[in-house]
Amino acid sequence: MSTKSHGGRLTLRVFHALRRPTTAVVARRARVSNSFRADSSSLRASALGDGTRDFDAERSKVRLESARDGATESDDDEETSDAALAGAVEPDARVSQGILSVSVPTSHGDTARAAFANRGTAELFEPAKSDALLRGKFTDEDVNVDEEAIAVAACEAKIEKCSRRCPHSDVVMLQAFDFLSATRKDSPKTYYSRLLDRVDFIASHGFTHAWLPPPQLSVDEQGYMPRKLYTLDGSYGSMDELKMLIRALKEAGVKSVCDVVLNHRCAESYDANGTPIAFAYEVSPGGEPIDWGAEAIVRNHPNFPGTGSVDSGESIPMAPDLDHTNVAVREVLIEWLEWLHDEIGYSGFRFDFVQGFAPEFLEEYVRETVGKEAFCVAENFVGMSWSGSVLEYNQDKARRVLMDWLAATHDSSALFDFPTKGILSEAVRRREFWRLIDAQGNPPGLSGWAPQMSVLFVDNHDTGFPQNHWPFPLDRLALGYAYILTHPGICCVYGPHLWCHDPEMCWPKSLPGEIKMLMRIRARAKVCCESKVVIHRADADIYVAAIDDTLIVKLGPRYDVPDDLAPHLFDGFDLATSGMDYAVWMRQDLIETP
Repeated sequence: MSTKSHGGRLTLRVFHALRRPTTAVVARRARVSNSFRADSSSLRASALGDGTRDFDAERSKVRLESARDGATESDDDEETSDAALAGAVEPDARVSQGILSVSVPTSHGDTARAAFANRGTAELFEPAKSDALLRGKFTDEDVNVDEEAIAVAACEAKIEKCSRRCPHSDVVMLQAFDFLSATRKDSPKTYYSRLLDRVDFIASHGFTHAWLPPPQLSVDEQGYMPRKLYTLDGSYGSMDELKMLIRALKEAGVKSVCDVVLNHRCAESYDANGTPIAFAYEVSPGGEPIDWGAEAIVRNHPNFPGTGSVDSGESIPMAPDLDHTNVAVREVLIEWLEWLHDEIGYSGFRFDFVQGFAPEFLEEYVRETVGKEAFCVAENFVGMSWSGSVLEYNQDKARRVLMDWLAATHDSSALFDFPTKGILSEAVRRREFWRLIDAQGNPPGLSGWAPQMSVLFVDNHDTGFPQNHWPFPLDRLALGYAYILTHPGICCVYGPHLWCHDPEMCWPKSLPGEIKMLMRIRARAKVCCESKVVIHRADADIYVAAIDDTLIVKLGPRYDVPDDLAPHLFDGFDLATSGMDYAVWMRQDLIETP
């Protein structure tokens, strides 16, 4: 079994293998045994548990994409190394606690397996992180490293991560408010009461979670400039109305996600220089006084400096930033989050502006309250890479920022996939659908690297109407949903797209029906975080992808499907739905008959 060392630098072919599996990802150099291949189909159901997706057998194979000095190996080299591997490795295919495992009886394989054990998303799916992790285990002087065994162990870890259903695999979330929800005057009812009337409507669409606005008393009507923690009577309605709404949603099978603002808080009093002196005095339900002063505020805030420590994250200019390094501050916030869960009834949280404090504190807030099993999502509004007014093709820099955050929190919370939102918006706006594939053949946003931690969305209360900071093209909103609702990841639908038809909004009246149909298709095809996407074409005017063996999606203005894809790609599929510049085909046996 060959290994290489160039100029004292260890070159491990495993680094070329650390990519998310696709249909083209098959075992070339590590065909572990006939019994392993034969077992892959039978292991699918048992490895993934009853009632889970029927992944095709390719998911259970090991990929070893090797290249020597940047050149593709010849067929003769492949046969030779395959034979060498078959003679040197005797794999043991088994299911251990529901997870497919391939045992490589070499010390190097065991070392790599131990290195990848229980690692986070970033270290498994981002090549640079995987590279760094392994280089910490194998030195430059270790010239006899068994690269094949390491590659098998590394690919095994990726297969296990991709195949294992995360607790949030089937989440489809509704953002149940917009920036004007607290101030609309078209009904005498409060926001909470209006949404209560929509509970059956929400449940009938198949939503598993409803994201509700910040409930605490706030300087602004939207709730993002909080003053008090425990006062929940505010612009959206009363605390009693909120609890009634959450109970009704729960009875309908929908969990409530609370929007919480932990980065900052508005003070009650300031000195002559504008320095905050004190926050509103409160007493927790446990009888503990909350009497914060300047010591609860970071000392380096540009507009409202306090006497606490240096900010552990970024600052916002309009309100004092809390000092999360202060244990007393964290204890109060943790008690409040527990109260929101235990007494008010929320199941999880949407964390606002998480770049404002260190990721380790977010991990603590989740761990000490709802736990990682509960679905939480965080807003990290990451900047994209631009060349003037043109979005650059490669958005790995933005993806790495999000991956680093996930790694730092040990995957405690999912993240909104801003890279996918930006790339998809520009692809549609500029008719550049070639943007929807990255250099490795995967989706180009966070979902291409970490679909189980990626929340896909088309617009929200900040990006879309009425603020329009970064709106999706209004006449192609259904196309945006055709992408996010058919691709792996956690989906979030913007409520106004389902129930608002204000003339200022300018989106087609057909949009609610199109979203509902796409959600039915997603449920029927059992698309989830672990689904496999294979991108067959990404040109300027057309995008064609297959999801698992159940869906085919075409986006873009080109009407005809390229000859090299039709008709064989569509054998056994029928058109399930279509709209302006999109179409979705479903496997015939899954089509619902009238």
